[in-house]
Amino acid sequence: MQVAIRSDRMRVRRVAHRLRAVGAPDDEAVAVAALASRVAAIEYQGSSVKLRLEADGIDELTVALPDRAFYADAVAVGDIVAVSWDDADAHVVR
Repeated sequence: MQVAIRSDRMRVRRVAHRLRAVGAPDDEAVAVAALASRVAAIEYQGSSVKLRLEADGIDELTVALPDRAFYADAVAVGDIVAVSWDDADAHVVR
């Protein structure tokens, strides 16, 4: 099965060691619905930034972020990030 999600509908957060839910106590690791990925390339496109990510079992994964969102928590090539999206934005490709 292949799933398509508009890249501008995805959210990217840098991951330190473990994923934590927003508002979770610092000492409590919480499972969240996110895909751990490694930043493979960054392409600056004027008012947006395109990230090419690598994740186990995923053939192609790119995310487009408004430059403001990117620079608010900029990542670098090699960083591990968590990619998430709303279920309503995922569409099965046949």
